[in-house]
Amino acid sequence: MSSPQFSPPRPRVHTPGPWHHCCDMYGRVQHSRKYRAVYGHDPRPDRANPTVASRIENAADAALISAAPDLLEAAKAVLAHPLADSAQGTLGKALSALRAAIAKAEGRASC
Repeated sequence: MSSPQFSPPRPRVHTPGPWHHCCDMYGRVQHSRKYRAVYGHDPRPDRANPTVASRIENAADAALISAAPDLLEAAKAVLAHPLADSAQGTLGKALSALRAAIAKAEGRASC
């Protein structure tokens, strides 16, 4: 009897930004007042933009979700600064929180 083979988990890769929450997957303006959706961007003209999240009732949640790729890129840029590793005090704590948020966004943090 052979033991089962396990594959290592594949790295998580998010839908590339920019993400938008005002238009549908075909770039048309949404007319639903109850729900919003967040769409990624597919540069291929024959493809619809991928849905990132749907049925979002709160407009502020949709705006925050659609800003996620931009926020992640900005956070990584801050941590790439040469002085980021030597920061102490309040700034050091803020950068530690930023590192934790990036790990969460990339699926490297435990739930």
